[in-house]
Amino acid sequence: MSSPNETVAPTKPVRGAYLALGLLFTINMLNYVDRYTLAAVGPVAREQLMPDDPNAKFKMGILFGVFMVTYMIFAPLFGWLGDRYSRWRIVTVGIVLWSIATWASGFATGFWSMFFLRCLVGVGEAAYGPAAPAMLADMFPLRMRGKVIGIFYIAIPVGSALSFLVAGFILEHYGWRNAFHFMLWPGLLLALICLFMREPKRGEVDGGMVEKRRPPTWADYKLILKTRSFVYCVLGMTAMTFVMGGIVNWMPEYMLDREVTEGKAGPIDLKDEGQREKALAPITQNMGIVIILSGLFSTLFGAWLADRLQKRYSGAYFLVSSVGMFLGFGCFLAVLFLPLQFAWYAIFLSICCLFLNTGPTNTVLANVVHPSMRQMAVAICILVIHTFGDVISPSIIGLLAETTGSLREAFLIISGLIVVSGILWWLGAKYLDEDTRLAPTRITKE
Repeated sequence: MSSPNETVAPTKPVRGAYLALGLLFTINMLNYVDRYTLAAVGPVAREQLMPDDPNAKFKMGILFGVFMVTYMIFAPLFGWLGDRYSRWRIVTVGIVLWSIATWASGFATGFWSMFFLRCLVGVGEAAYGPAAPAMLADMFPLRMRGKVIGIFYIAIPVGSALSFLVAGFILEHYGWRNAFHFMLWPGLLLALICLFMREPKRGEVDGGMVEKRRPPTWADYKLILKTRSFVYCVLGMTAMTFVMGGIVNWMPEYMLDREVTEGKAGPIDLKDEGQREKALAPITQNMGIVIILSGLFSTLFGAWLADRLQKRYSGAYFLVSSVGMFLGFGCFLAVLFLPLQFAWYAIFLSICCLFLNTGPTNTVLANVVHPSMRQMAVAICILVIHTFGDVISPSIIGLLAETTGSLREAFLIISGLIVVSGILWWLGAKYLDEDTRLAPTRITKE
């Protein structure tokens, strides 16, 4: 029985929570549209930015991943700021910056100009990335958090898919540069809306379970790294991000190569920009359709399944994620070895399996740390998973492809990390229940 003075944690979302969820979802969707525009038009853009460069694939891999460098470097800074100041204002600045940088990317004339602009995209995204899931965790109670964060992260496959669909259409009709120019105005509109949003209180829905609400110190932040389920979650996400970041960026090139090699695209000259654009456009559009159908289903299903199983198995968020990776490994091998007419079906199944973890793992990040440190916890995760994940994987895959002479061989070499990710999450499952229960107390004493 609770004492009269004890504050009971709310069981309902705070005022304006669903409006904030819708806005953050839309921003996250645009985030991924901007992020993968270069991947969608990459094979064509590369010919203009780096004509006749023997290391063009390696350098293109750098451009795919370089925005992650500034993203991960600035994420802890914005995480620290977000634990102290208005997160909606920080998000507004981030959206404006990355939208302008994406628009300007359409004017890039070579490797270094695109390199610089991609770095600016990363800074803008760093202002947004840690803030959004932390705010959602402050607006929705624990019992709803898995489902809500799962809905929020549906924006990843939807935004990624829209990037390929929109860029593919613009590429075909207006050229690759206009695919970047298109992205400015939606971002500025969303940034304006953010200025009128209510800032949620940190730990508002955690009520009496939160022992302290003072700004965290560096000693408090060290406690995050001592939380075992947090460590396993981040390590598994790192292995998964390495693979996914590399594959998504290079898959259009891989499918184009197969269509040309196997004669499905007809006789084309890949050095001719017009022919290359026409050959690539349907592939990017197919990628968009596959990603949005598979990712939408699997992200929702993964969040729903983990919430249901969590009532019976304390480590369900990790177990669902783990099983998805094991199944995804087999499906990805099928992409590489099945005949081309079946490869798109295998890509669909691969994405279904690999996106099952999106809601569950990000829910773990929110649940196992003290509410006052959620934004920094997400920032630490961003720093680690991108440093050792998709910052380096696109260039490594490009280098492996140039060394082996085949993107298929490069994909095969790095695919084992899918299994590694599944193993790490399986091992972390036994710590999840205890870490979630202790999270509201994990802050140093004054």
